[in-house]
Amino acid sequence: MRRHLSLAFVLVAAPALAQILAGQTPLGIPEYTNTLSASNLSRGFYFEAPIDFVITGVRVPDEAHQGVQAVEVWLMNAAPPDYPITTSSTPVFYAVNVPSDQILGTNISVQQGQWVGFLGGCGGQTVYTSYAANGPLPGHVFGEPVAFRRLVSQTNLFTSGGGQPVAGEPGGQVGRVEVFLQAAPGVATAVEFGDGCGGTGPSSVFEQFDGGNHNDLENGGVELLWTGTSYLAQVGGSGIVAPTTPAIPFLDQETRPFTLPATLSTPVGDIDEIWVCSNGWIALEPTTNADQNEDVGDLLDGPARLCPFWDDFDPAQAGSIHVETVGPVVYVTWLDVTESTTANQSTFQASLDTTTGWIEFNYGSMQVVDGIVGYSPGHGAPNPGDVDLSLLTNPLLLGDDQPDLRLAVDGRPVLGGAATCVLENIRGTATSGVFLVGGVGYPQGISLDVIGALGCSLYGDAELIHLPFTPGGAAERLAFPVNGANQGVRLYVQGAVLDATANGFGVGFSNGIEWLLEAM
Repeated sequence: MRRHLSLAFVLVAAPALAQILAGQTPLGIPEYTNTLSASNLSRGFYFEAPIDFVITGVRVPDEAHQGVQAVEVWLMNAAPPDYPITTSSTPVFYAVNVPSDQILGTNISVQQGQWVGFLGGCGGQTVYTSYAANGPLPGHVFGEPVAFRRLVSQTNLFTSGGGQPVAGEPGGQVGRVEVFLQAAPGVATAVEFGDGCGGTGPSSVFEQFDGGNHNDLENGGVELLWTGTSYLAQVGGSGIVAPTTPAIPFLDQETRPFTLPATLSTPVGDIDEIWVCSNGWIALEPTTNADQNEDVGDLLDGPARLCPFWDDFDPAQAGSIHVETVGPVVYVTWLDVTESTTANQSTFQASLDTTTGWIEFNYGSMQVVDGIVGYSPGHGAPNPGDVDLSLLTNPLLLGDDQPDLRLAVDGRPVLGGAATCVLENIRGTATSGVFLVGGVGYPQGISLDVIGALGCSLYGDAELIHLPFTPGGAAERLAFPVNGANQGVRLYVQGAVLDATANGFGVGFSNGIEWLLEAM
């Protein structure tokens, strides 16, 4: 295996390699699930500092495309009380109406045992909060485990001037703020970076539109191309085919079954019937659900469905829905349908080709405020994260949610202890593996596409230590002693497994970890 990896390095090494990790390190915040919009609520998260560190920057994720952010940082000597009890003090940092693509530089020293909290949102009169799942959620600070819990303020972070009372809601959805850290001098650290490969890809693909981000697909299209086992999702579409048959008299919040002209192959099996909802989605299995509340959690947990544009539409108020067959193709058209409680009208269409299995979403005028576009097999499918469908010019192959190899931190490499990590998501088809450890890291990664390891990258020189293993399950641990002679040394580790199903090269690679071996 070492011979293969050395050849890969020769083939793909660039003249100027990326510099090794140093200085700022992003705190790994939980994945995005949905956006909360409110005029008088601000949300975030808090945790107890396990070691000394410095907060060097903050930024609020802007999935709602509002363009400006507000963010606040709190240091507390105790955990905030659970809501409705609140606590008041002076935040150590507050900024408002800053462009949301800008990282706000800070220099906030945090001591072990202090409680640090972050509130953030984008918008203005309405605060748009980037939400993760319900807390407490696991995380780590330079290798030390922490729990992210929800921090709340019942005020508008933009208009209140900051410094308003806050409270904790440990079981509520965690508001996301990107945080950048620097460890204190002499503190050992372990930092994950990069991405693994070798998985089968997500089973779902979607984009959630919110706030001002609603004309992104207007007069455009999205294709789901059937491969025989799954979909290739990409920008495309052939335009709306004008309906020629009378409208179906849909009521508000109604789902109806329709028979297909032939069997349609889908990732959830061959079907001969679909269930069309007035709210802009099509189920691929029997359901009486007529859910109007577009929500990522409902998409992933509900029935298998296509979402040309899932929103709360009321065809009984204005507009019409048409379902017609032309040869092997079924066209489902929402024509000038009205978004509930508004005068906004939108036209869009889904076409289902029973011969090829291909699906198209095509869009005309779209005046909606929010919604979800995409596909999911539902029934508890994992969240792959939001995708900008209008930029999906390279096809995304959907899979069955087998995750990529991941190298996870497992504590900090303190002198007198051990440098440890865990290689996770090893599939049963893997026959052998190796931990690659070296003294030079490539945080941007060196692509291994050229040798057939598509989507994989090399994250270190892998010259100091090669530690082969035979997989004994889905995870493999690496631990070796750290002694005083290694103080101040940075090492870069990556896992790799020999797996014929991973890619054309037959090797799956993990992300990388940077270890800084120190005394504390």
